[in-house]
Amino acid sequence: MSKFGRLKKSARIAPGTAICCDCGMDTMPCPSKPRTLEQFIVKDEVWSAAGMTPGKIDARNHELVGGGFLCVGCIEVRLGRRLTICDFKEITVPLLFEPWCTERLRSRAFTGPKRRKTQPDWPSRPSGSPSLP
Repeated sequence: MSKFGRLKKSARIAPGTAICCDCGMDTMPCPSKPRTLEQFIVKDEVWSAAGMTPGKIDARNHELVGGGFLCVGCIEVRLGRRLTICDFKEITVPLLFEPWCTERLRSRAFTGPKRRKTQPDWPSRPSGSPSLP
Protein backbone atom coordinates (compact mmCIF):
# COMPACT_ATOMS: atom_id res chain seq x y z
CA MET A 1 0.00 0.00 0.00
CA SER A 2 1.33 3.46 -0.89
CA LYS A 3 2.16 6.13 1.66
CA PHE A 4 -0.94 8.05 0.54
CA GLY A 5 -3.09 4.92 0.78
CA ARG A 6 -1.98 4.39 4.38
CA LEU A 7 -2.53 8.08 5.16
CA LYS A 8 -5.99 8.07 3.59
CA LYS A 9 -7.00 4.94 5.49
CA SER A 10 -5.66 6.14 8.83
CA ALA A 11 -6.83 9.76 8.57
CA ARG A 12 -10.21 8.96 7.00
CA ILE A 13 -9.85 11.75 4.47
CA ALA A 14 -13.22 12.99 3.30
CA PRO A 15 -13.99 12.94 -0.41
CA GLY A 16 -13.54 16.29 -2.10
CA THR A 17 -10.47 17.25 -0.10
CA ALA A 18 -7.23 18.26 -1.80
CA ILE A 19 -4.62 16.27 0.11
CA CYS A 20 -1.03 16.21 -1.19
CA CYS A 21 -0.26 12.68 -2.41
CA ASP A 22 3.21 12.71 -0.87
CA CYS A 23 3.10 14.54 2.48
CA GLY A 24 -0.61 14.68 3.33
CA MET A 25 -0.86 18.48 3.48
CA ASP A 26 -4.37 19.78 2.86
CA THR A 27 -3.79 22.16 -0.06
CA MET A 28 -7.32 23.54 0.22
CA PRO A 29 -8.33 23.60 3.89
CA CYS A 30 -11.93 24.29 4.71
CA PRO A 31 -12.69 26.71 6.22
CA SER A 32 -9.85 28.50 4.51
CA LYS A 33 -7.93 31.37 6.00
CA PRO A 34 -5.58 33.83 4.35
CA ARG A 35 -2.24 32.28 3.39
CA THR A 36 -3.41 28.67 3.70
CA LEU A 37 -4.17 27.59 0.10
CA GLU A 38 -1.73 25.85 -2.20
CA GLN A 39 -4.01 25.28 -5.16
CA PHE A 40 -2.30 25.64 -8.53
CA ILE A 41 -2.33 24.14 -12.00
CA VAL A 42 0.95 23.56 -13.78
CA LYS A 43 1.43 22.84 -17.44
CA ASP A 44 0.82 19.25 -18.50
CA GLU A 45 4.49 18.59 -19.26
CA VAL A 46 5.50 19.79 -15.76
CA TRP A 47 2.83 17.61 -14.13
CA SER A 48 3.99 14.59 -16.14
CA ALA A 49 7.64 15.30 -15.30
CA ALA A 50 6.61 15.10 -11.63
CA GLY A 51 5.26 11.60 -12.30
CA MET A 52 1.60 12.55 -11.95
CA THR A 53 -1.23 11.43 -14.21
CA PRO A 54 -3.35 14.20 -15.71
CA GLY A 55 -6.80 14.88 -14.32
CA LYS A 56 -9.95 15.29 -16.37
CA ILE A 57 -12.65 17.95 -16.34
CA ASP A 58 -16.02 16.61 -15.21
CA ALA A 59 -18.55 17.74 -17.84
CA ARG A 60 -21.37 17.96 -15.27
CA ASN A 61 -19.83 20.43 -12.84
CA HIS A 62 -16.61 21.49 -14.61
CA GLU A 63 -14.41 20.31 -11.72
CA LEU A 64 -11.02 18.71 -12.16
CA VAL A 65 -11.27 15.02 -11.27
CA GLY A 66 -8.42 12.58 -10.77
CA GLY A 67 -4.76 13.26 -11.22
CA GLY A 68 -4.17 13.88 -7.52
CA PHE A 69 -2.72 16.84 -5.68
CA LEU A 70 0.77 17.93 -4.75
CA CYS A 71 1.84 20.78 -2.53
CA VAL A 72 4.54 23.16 -3.75
CA GLY A 73 7.27 21.46 -1.72
CA CYS A 74 6.48 17.95 -2.94
CA ILE A 75 6.21 18.82 -6.63
CA GLU A 76 9.55 20.63 -6.36
CA VAL A 77 11.15 17.58 -4.74
CA ARG A 78 9.82 15.39 -7.56
CA LEU A 79 11.04 17.83 -10.22
CA GLY A 80 14.37 18.42 -8.51
CA ARG A 81 14.01 22.20 -8.88
CA ARG A 82 11.90 25.18 -7.81
CA LEU A 83 8.75 26.07 -9.70
CA THR A 84 8.85 29.24 -11.77
CA ILE A 85 6.09 31.41 -13.17
CA CYS A 86 6.62 29.69 -16.54
CA ASP A 87 5.54 26.33 -15.06
CA PHE A 88 1.99 27.46 -14.26
CA LYS A 89 -0.95 27.45 -16.64
CA GLU A 90 -2.25 30.91 -17.45
CA ILE A 91 -5.46 30.35 -15.50
CA THR A 92 -3.41 29.96 -12.29
CA VAL A 93 -1.25 33.08 -12.58
CA PRO A 94 -3.87 35.61 -11.35
CA LEU A 95 -4.65 33.35 -8.39
CA LEU A 96 -1.02 33.53 -7.24
CA PHE A 97 -1.60 37.15 -6.26
CA GLU A 98 -4.65 36.43 -4.08
CA PRO A 99 -4.26 36.76 -0.29
CA TRP A 100 -5.37 33.13 0.20
CA CYS A 101 -2.20 31.62 -1.30
CA THR A 102 0.64 30.54 0.92
CA GLU A 103 3.77 32.68 0.82
CA ARG A 104 5.62 29.66 -0.59
CA LEU A 105 3.28 29.45 -3.58
CA ARG A 106 3.12 33.21 -4.07
CA SER A 107 6.92 33.45 -4.11
CA ARG A 108 7.02 31.23 -7.20
CA ALA A 109 5.15 33.95 -9.13
CA PHE A 110 8.19 36.16 -8.78
CA THR A 111 10.76 33.64 -9.94
CA GLY A 112 11.38 32.78 -13.52
CA PRO A 113 14.10 31.87 -15.91
CA LYS A 114 17.15 34.01 -15.35
CA ARG A 115 17.40 36.69 -17.96
CA ARG A 116 20.79 37.40 -19.39
CA LYS A 117 21.86 41.00 -19.22
CA THR A 118 22.61 42.25 -22.67
CA GLN A 119 24.81 45.11 -23.70
CA PRO A 120 22.97 48.18 -24.98
CA ASP A 121 22.71 48.29 -28.72
CA TRP A 122 24.95 51.30 -29.31
CA PRO A 123 25.38 52.48 -32.86
CA SER A 124 28.80 51.54 -34.13
CA ARG A 125 31.31 54.29 -34.71
CA PRO A 126 31.71 55.20 -38.35
CA SER A 127 35.10 54.32 -39.72
CA GLY A 128 37.52 57.18 -39.69
CA SER A 129 35.91 58.88 -36.68
CA PRO A 130 38.30 60.09 -33.99
CA SER A 131 38.70 57.85 -30.97
CA LEU A 132 38.29 59.16 -27.47
CA PRO A 133 41.39 59.56 -25.26
